Amino acid sequence: MDIFYYLCLLFFVILSFSYIRLKYLEHLSSRKQSFIKNFELYAVTLEYHMKKAFDIIYKEKILIYSIEATRLNQAEFNAVSRDFISLTLKFLGPSLAEEYEFLYGNKETLYFIIVEYFNNRYEQDEIYKTSTSDLMTQDTEETKT
Repeated sequence: MDIFYYLCLLFFVILSFSYIRLKYLEHLSSRKQSFIKNFELYAVTLEYHMKKAFDIIYKEKILIYSIEATRLNQAEFNAVSRDFISLTLKFLGPSLAEEYEFLYGNKETLYFIIVEYFNNRYEQDEIYKTSTSDLMTQDTEETKT
């Protein structure tokens, strides 16, 4: 008779874990659907924080190079990229960073997206382009005289 109670208890425990697992999977599925439905809001929020971080990093570490019409060397660029990722994640905070990590699948993908934003903004640096064209114009004028 005791074995019957133990078997019933085992069956109940297995059934309970199965039910909890099913509810958890349903929760994950609804969470993913929520991300898909609200992706624009998440993208705008992430872009806002990345823009803020880029403005700070740009003013502190890149602006002087842009004014002088030079680019960062690879080591400096890598260091600034890491600083940009770190600052963006600080602006997001731990809970939002975790949400974005869940949205994109893992940290590496999130970091890749953040770095791609940084690279695009760095390549579209208008001050660098203006400084370079001014420098070329000055060189051309000096050569003519």
